Amino acid sequence: MKIKDHIENHIVDDMSLKQIKYLKSVTPDKAEGKLADIYQQVRRDFQLVPPITLFSPNVELLTGLWAISRESQIVSGLVSREDKEAIAAAVSSINTCSYCVDAHVGMLHGVAGHDVANAILEGNTDTVADPHTTMLIKWALASKTPQSKLLANPPFSYKQAPE
Repeated sequence: MKIKDHIENHIVDDMSLKQIKYLKSVTPDKAEGKLADIYQQVRRDFQLVPPITLFSPNVELLTGLWAISRESQIVSGLVSREDKEAIAAAVSSINTCSYCVDAHVGMLHGVAGHDVANAILEGNTDTVADPHTTMLIKWALASKTPQSKLLANPPFSYKQAPE
């Protein structure tokens, strides 16, 4: 393992444990069996973060959560990573989850969606240059209002919906 990866893992592990207040998560150094395998895969594909470690006391539940998260966010398919992160960041913003907003906006910056990331942080979708991305964000933000007409006609195909 590279020293950079070791330092990053140490920082994230320390942060992850401090952000979970009401459950006792299994620390990476104490993980065994299936949990250790999942932690290793999460580290390789993403990073070990509180939404993942939160479920560590129930390995079966964590297995399902990781499979859904990995397939929808990490595995490439019909929807670009930038589109997925734009939707996730927008939904996180209406959920007022600062941790999730930071994580998804950071990922947007990582996939070169700087204008999109900044627009979501500023709450101003009109600054997004790409009309398709603007519609995705507006659709995601409309999910806060179930009666919104935007939800009836999503800006993606039926085949793209599971992603």
